[in-house]
Amino acid sequence: MRRKLNVKLVAIVFGGLLVVGAAVHFVHGYQLARNAHRLLERADDARGENDLDRALTLYDQYLKFVPNDVETVQKYARALDQRARSGDERVQVVLKMEQVLRVKPGEHDLRFRLVHNLIALDRYPEALSQLRKLQGVWHDKAQVLHMIGWCQDAQKEYAQAVRSFEEAKRTNPKQLASYHLLAEVLQDRLNQPDEAAKAMDEMIQKNPASWEAYLSRARFHRRRGEEKPARVDLERALELSPKQPEVILEVADAARFRGDWRHAVDLLTTGSKLYPGDERFYIELARVKMQAGKPGEAIVHLKQGRQHAPKSAELAVLTIDLMIEQGALTEAAKKTAELIQTGGQSGLTSYLQARLSLAEKKWSEAIRLLHRAGQDLGPRSRWSARVNVYLGLAYRQLGDREQELEAFQRAAAAEPGWAPAGIGLGEALLSAGRVEDASQTLEPLQVARDLPNGYWSVLARCRLNQQMRLPAAKRAWEPVEAALQRTDATSVAAILVRADYLSARGDFKAAEALLGKAASTDANEILFPCALADLAARQNQLAAAEALLEKTAMQKQFADRLEWRLALARLWSQRNGASDRAKLTGLARRLPANASAETRARLWRELADLWTALGEPGRAEELTAAVASALPLNLPSRVALFERALQKDQVGIARARLGEIRAIEGEQGGLWRWAEAALLVHQARGRISQLAQARKQLQTLPAKSKNWPRVALLSGAIHELEGKYQKAIEDYTRALELGETQPRVLASVLVLLVNRREYARAEAEIARYEQRLPLTRDLARLGAEIALKLREKHLAKVALARAERAVEVPTRDYRDALWLARIYQGAGEAAKAEPLLRAALDQAGHAPDTWIAWMHFLFQANRRDEALKDLERLKKEIAPGRQALTLARCYQTLHLPGRADDAYQAALKSTPDDFGALAYAADFYRQADRIDTAIKLYARLLDAKLAAPAQLTLRARRDLAILLGRRGEPTRALAVLDANRTLGGETIADRRIRLYLQSLAPAARQDAIDQFQLTLRAQPASADERVLLASMLESARQFGPARMLLAEVVAEHPATPVYLTRYASILIRMEETEEAERVLARLEALEPGSERARTLRAELKLVGLKGVRAP
Repeated sequence: MRRKLNVKLVAIVFGGLLVVGAAVHFVHGYQLARNAHRLLERADDARGENDLDRALTLYDQYLKFVPNDVETVQKYARALDQRARSGDERVQVVLKMEQVLRVKPGEHDLRFRLVHNLIALDRYPEALSQLRKLQGVWHDKAQVLHMIGWCQDAQKEYAQAVRSFEEAKRTNPKQLASYHLLAEVLQDRLNQPDEAAKAMDEMIQKNPASWEAYLSRARFHRRRGEEKPARVDLERALELSPKQPEVILEVADAARFRGDWRHAVDLLTTGSKLYPGDERFYIELARVKMQAGKPGEAIVHLKQGRQHAPKSAELAVLTIDLMIEQGALTEAAKKTAELIQTGGQSGLTSYLQARLSLAEKKWSEAIRLLHRAGQDLGPRSRWSARVNVYLGLAYRQLGDREQELEAFQRAAAAEPGWAPAGIGLGEALLSAGRVEDASQTLEPLQVARDLPNGYWSVLARCRLNQQMRLPAAKRAWEPVEAALQRTDATSVAAILVRADYLSARGDFKAAEALLGKAASTDANEILFPCALADLAARQNQLAAAEALLEKTAMQKQFADRLEWRLALARLWSQRNGASDRAKLTGLARRLPANASAETRARLWRELADLWTALGEPGRAEELTAAVASALPLNLPSRVALFERALQKDQVGIARARLGEIRAIEGEQGGLWRWAEAALLVHQARGRISQLAQARKQLQTLPAKSKNWPRVALLSGAIHELEGKYQKAIEDYTRALELGETQPRVLASVLVLLVNRREYARAEAEIARYEQRLPLTRDLARLGAEIALKLREKHLAKVALARAERAVEVPTRDYRDALWLARIYQGAGEAAKAEPLLRAALDQAGHAPDTWIAWMHFLFQANRRDEALKDLERLKKEIAPGRQALTLARCYQTLHLPGRADDAYQAALKSTPDDFGALAYAADFYRQADRIDTAIKLYARLLDAKLAAPAQLTLRARRDLAILLGRRGEPTRALAVLDANRTLGGETIADRRIRLYLQSLAPAARQDAIDQFQLTLRAQPASADERVLLASMLESARQFGPARMLLAEVVAEHPATPVYLTRYASILIRMEETEEAERVLARLEALEPGSERARTLRAELKLVGLKGVRAP
């Protein structure tokens, strides 16, 4: 049966549903609107009652229903602006205000509040942009100009800030804040104190009846240490407004500063009666009583303040803080507990708990509590500076120099004029070796208020360190003496710095007498006997220093003290004998059972630093791992272990350490970001793409991290891998200036500087490092060679001192004896070199290098006949298979080319496939200008069947290419050189030889010379490369520059015949016969009767007889 659709019924049902749906929709919309309207009414009511939390919650709920209601968004923004407690909330304020202003750009009041929020977030460019929009429409034009100047000052646009403040005060001469900030910029930023004073004087002229103006100028004078004019201004301010609290407080503070405590107390007492609820009067009364030496009365004043201002958290905290300062720890702990129970602010209670932990020397616990206090209080809290100062002190005790420095930097930024913050920062910079930065921090504090006596000791040490960085002839001691005169002569710090000053001037007896007297006066101070031991060690009286420390250990009050152990460690590391190293190892193990984890960790850390300086990274790693185990949240130990893992190419371990660093630091940290960049550099193996990625990662570091030594160090490594050696040197040097102490960093700088022949700069770097730390044996070796390179008499002694530190006599390894003998010869101490060389012959007569060194010594001593007799002994001691080659090298060293030729031929005949013999022989014939013979030998050396080492074949191809070029075969020469490019890419050395070969074509000669000289910017030329460039210049008839290059090479290598030959040749060509005669005579003395000497003599004679140029 066929069914039909009832269309009419379907239409009726569908229409009914549509009507019902529409009705439901409209009813639901009505309900939503009604509910939303009700939420808005309740939010407005809550805001009217100043219940901002409830108002914000309700506004937020309403805006979920009606997100585009700009009027309500504006209300929400204003309420949030009133309540904003954190940076995140201020960001939300900014977003909401910007949303409103896009729709309602004429809301100038809202834009003005937006500016304040942007400034609070340090977003100064955006704040400036908004202020520009307010110019011309804001009712107070001077206020806008003032805020523009404020933002420009924050962005370090000081000249623009001055112009803005000038315009602001012209617009409204009564706006005192503009004068004040103008003077601040001129005084502190632009170093224009006279202009700053003029601005403050103008403020008085324009506002003669304003107590605020006189108070402002008085504070300006006081900041400059000008107490007399400040006193006049304060008296005038008090006369104009005798009951103004700010005036009373400032006049009282000035009285306290000059020691007029009675007047200060009278003023503050009057103020406390006029304003009993103002906590500042009680706090200042307490400060006066503390300065007057009456801490009990100070606490009484604070308690009185709490009676009148019971809700004052600052009075409560200062009272407990003062109890801790006075050692009343039990009562302080009780009061802190009461404050916690009564709901005291968590940041302040954490601060007090941290102070108690510091008093009990629980450094790690104190650090944890201080970090919590800092987070709870926020960076803009008036307690921020105090929290960070104590944080810096705690990190100092744990030896975490980077965290210590950062904490004091935050403290100084939070309260720039506060002496404890500045002094702490200065000490941290000194510890990091940043002496000039420390000076810039400490020197301005001389005019600060309430300077503690310890300031002058720190300043004296800073000035002493400055002088010690200068050459002896340029040191000026007057500034050091001036600071010392203002110290408390009985304080430990003052005595220690005065003793160091006396020893720096060479008055060791006076220093010893000073320390001895102090030790007898204060028998419980361990730093005095430790300083006496250090003084003895400084004079190389190591046995006396050790005896003194042993005697110290026998005194009950000093038994097992950490300072004693560290002094012993310094002594043993300085002496650095085998037994000393064994003692150092034992020092880390024999600790008292009751030693805290932090004490153990500090000892291990200091010992790890010493082992690193001694060139024992393995032992340093063991101790660092122990520190990490003892202190689970210690970052420096993890960073050190990460770096060690990279050095050992243990990438997996490095990644694990990176994870630990990140977990401790948190996502906002900078160390883990640096570690990621370091890992990228390590894995890049020179690949440019990964190096660029590592550099990008470094750029993500927080601003505070940019001055870490390790950041400069990593940047230097990247530049070095990229071949940008000058930038690498700058980065490595900066790392050292920022306090980096790892020997490998200095070694990197020195190697780069030596390669660039910047010997004076290299010597300055190593001398600066020596003032801070003892040189490792490897650094001492490098330093000795650098000092000799400068060829200055006083540096020869320096070279000897370093060499004797590097090599302990008698030596165990004959190679150490050979090296030390060479240094003795270079320093003019041949008498000391001879016994070392003889001992090396007795110890290792079988080693060819020993005979080469002995031959060189005898030749330099003009004892060639004795050398030839000694070669008979060589034939008995050197193995038969090595005799011919060793004899050849000895004859070459004795400058007997004929005998050397015979010996090399014999060596090549007996061992035709010895790549070592081929290399030595080829170099000999190359230097003897026997080009055809040398070419054949280099070609044999490059035979793949010999399997010569890669570095040897790379150099052989370069030498062969040059010789082929000289023989007129540039195409073959370029083919040989191309093999180097195929194997490992073109180096600068290959590039220079290629340019030489190109210069053989006259049309390309000048361009090749120009390109060659451009390569010198990247890397200085070796002696052979300079000779090559000289030949190019000579071919271009540029004789003057060629002569200068050759003169430089001969000055550096005065006994190398091939260089003398080239130099004499160009001198003859330039008809400089007198100089040519001197050079040729030197060549003839080295190679009497040699063919090239005879040829040059004939050319010189021809020039002298005929007055014509030699061909």
